[in-house]
Amino acid sequence: MDRAEMLQILRTTPDKIGNVAVGMTRQHMQRPRADGEWSIPEILKHMALYERDVIGPRLRLMLAEDNPTFPPPPEMMDPNGRPPVVDFGADLALLRRHRLLTIAVLEDLDEAGWQHPGVGPRGPTTVERVVEHLANHDLEHLQGMEDARTLLEDETEHEAGGASTAGHQHH
Repeated sequence: MDRAEMLQILRTTPDKIGNVAVGMTRQHMQRPRADGEWSIPEILKHMALYERDVIGPRLRLMLAEDNPTFPPPPEMMDPNGRPPVVDFGADLALLRRHRLLTIAVLEDLDEAGWQHPGVGPRGPTTVERVVEHLANHDLEHLQGMEDARTLLEDETEHEAGGASTAGHQHH
């Protein structure tokens, strides 16, 4: 994935998340697609906290210091291992705000900036690798949200029974 693609993913993810939620009830959004998985608002909260508390600080540290070692990420889950959801709209605004800060840092980087090193939990890395990880993280979680929405739409249609086919004759 090249830098332009990564930045495009980062720019468009918040709007895509907002589009996933259009027309969904709060009740439906809070249902995970499977037992043990996160709901759409929980995925969003995780993404917003990850951007604010992990990725943003790491990028700023990498660009401010020479080859820094990242501190361990803060705990971002409640006692049940789930992101603490407050409000979908507020969490989407939180992601948008911190995503804009991330993009502002990245847009003006020269080659040396993209290759600036740091040491993460998995060893040596660069700004570019951190950004690629974030773009892939976005794609993975966005797909999870879209899958959850599709599953919930299918369940809703099934729960409605024959209502959607009422008045249609089968030949």
